[in-house]
Amino acid sequence: MHNFEQVRDVLQYGKSVHTDLRNFYDSLKASNDQPEVMMLLDYLSSHEKRLEDTMHRLEQESRPPILETWMQYAPVMDVKKLIRSKSVRSDLSVNDVVSLAEEFDDAVVGLYREAATECEIPRLQEVFNNLAKLQATEKGQLSRAALFEDM
Repeated sequence: MHNFEQVRDVLQYGKSVHTDLRNFYDSLKASNDQPEVMMLLDYLSSHEKRLEDTMHRLEQESRPPILETWMQYAPVMDVKKLIRSKSVRSDLSVNDVVSLAEEFDDAVVGLYREAATECEIPRLQEVFNNLAKLQATEKGQLSRAALFEDM
């Protein structure tokens, strides 16, 4: 991202990150034949679809003046670059997938927290902080899902 993005741009970027993550998890699933890993990847893919839908609803339900608010400094976190840096491998274990997902979740949380920090409008800070909290909550659910897969 770069300077002077609108809030809409940050939300659209977040939505596209969740789409890219869903596609990445689907690619991993297509190259893996371990039932536990495939179940976890199914969970992660549906998790990203829910977040993508949440971002879409947020964008649709937000008033245009909020979406059109300019941010002098947009977040610099490039989550898409992180996704592209990871290769699709067929030998991933449940722990490998959890580690990847946690790395992605941490990056997305960082993106939203940075957006909140860069906003000067309290309502927008709240929106981005809530997105960061939602992503962190989803990360906790991932840990529980992975624990279930190991049982």
